[in-house]
Order: sequence, then structure tokens, then C-alpha cells
Amino acid sequence: MDKLQKIKQESAVVTYKSWLTISPPKATKLLRKVDTIEQSIEAHTPTLSLMRKEKGDDYVESYIKLWIIDFQASLNLKTKLSEFQIDALAEMLLSDFWGLTISDVKNVLTWAKKGVYGEFYESLSIHKMYKWFAEYFDERCEVYAMRTQREHDIIKKELERGRK
Repeated sequence: MDKLQKIKQESAVVTYKSWLTISPPKATKLLRKVDTIEQSIEAHTPTLSLMRKEKGDDYVESYIKLWIIDFQASLNLKTKLSEFQIDALAEMLLSDFWGLTISDVKNVLTWAKKGVYGEFYESLSIHKMYKWFAEYFDERCEVYAMRTQREHDIIKKELERGRK
């Protein structure tokens, strides 16, 4: 069984409704093998927009805030985001990146901890964190487009074979 099949199997154990109540540290642990955008797509965790439909804006913004608070707590920062800044960032992220999934949020923050987006210089800002999500979202769109094209090409070849 390859890594993607294991990810699908493990995330299938957690139901959609369950994801709505799982804390960020527990979600991070459950998604520990989800390291790439492709794996995030395969994990089939709910999108922020589906969560919004099920629970409402306030709930999803609070959920995003928990991720940000947990992220800050795991770092040794001199300048952290204020409560007001966390509120504003959560609102912006939900508004602009509603197509991201729980596993995508986990990936962005894990990649940031690993330095993928550069140095923190002992501080966080709304702009810095928003930029991480924007970069990830753009890359995710590219990966998804390539994936869709591959699937299209496979179906097209199968249809052409069927005509012969």
C-alpha cells in the first residue's frame, strides 16, 4: 500500500462531521503523513466553505483562530499577533481562501514552521501569514489543474481506445 492509499484510509476513519470538532493539535497528529498538496487533496478533509455551510462563519473563523493561536504557541516569538489581528486574519483567510481544506491549513502552518516561507525574525504579522496562505493557494491551484489535466488525458485515451 503506497503513502497516498494510507492517507486516504486513515482520513476515511475520521468522518466529515468529526473533522468539525477536532482540535488543531489532534488534526495535526491525524494528518502527520500529509506533507504535500497532492496528499492534502487525497486526504479529503472538509473545505472551509463546507464547514461554513454546516456551522456558519463565526464557527469557522473561531476554528481558524485556534489554528493561529496554536501555531503562535509553538514558536518562540517576541512579537505575536494580538487578539484583534488574529480576528482580522481569520476573517480574511475564510473570505479569500474558503476552498482550502483542514489538511491545507495544517500544511501551510507546518511548512511555515519548517521555514518553507522564509524566516520569522521572531515576529508574525497579518501580512506575513496571509502571504503564506496566498502562496500555498496559488500552488494548490496549479497542482489541482495539472491533476485534472492528467485525469482528462487518461479518460481521453481510454475513449480513443474504445473507438478503435
